[in-house]
Amino acid sequence: MGRRMTEDGTIGSAPCGSSAAHDFQEARGDRMSDTDKVTYAPFVLRTGEAPSLMLSDREMLARTHVFEERSDGWLGNGYDWTSIARVVVEERLPDLRDTLSFDPEAGMFAATGSIEALKRLGDEMKKVFDDEVSIRDILGRAELD
Repeated sequence: MGRRMTEDGTIGSAPCGSSAAHDFQEARGDRMSDTDKVTYAPFVLRTGEAPSLMLSDREMLARTHVFEERSDGWLGNGYDWTSIARVVVEERLPDLRDTLSFDPEAGMFAATGSIEALKRLGDEMKKVFDDEVSIRDILGRAELD
């Protein structure tokens, strides 16, 4: 038996083989099923109380070189990925223009909206991330934030 936090906040026993991370997430009300790290990878879709699509700085590093090829200030950070997302929405998902919000930081891209809108954005952003030619093309039309 392992130890885990119970619903009343006390420590109780859990069967061997249970995941400590899963137990902790359950204890704080976060279900692992609320996070999809595979379908839109490297983007992460969170479908809980505040649905969001995110890309962390660790994953951004894989494409930083594409941004650095340009001499006009692109860094490949969360703000730059937001600029790319705005072009993607404008050109590929115009019906989502008024349903998505962006809240980037230097180390994180974050979009919020309905789960369905975020899934569609996730599909398109994954395609862009996986295709350096597409990133270069979109950067030619994106506005530096």
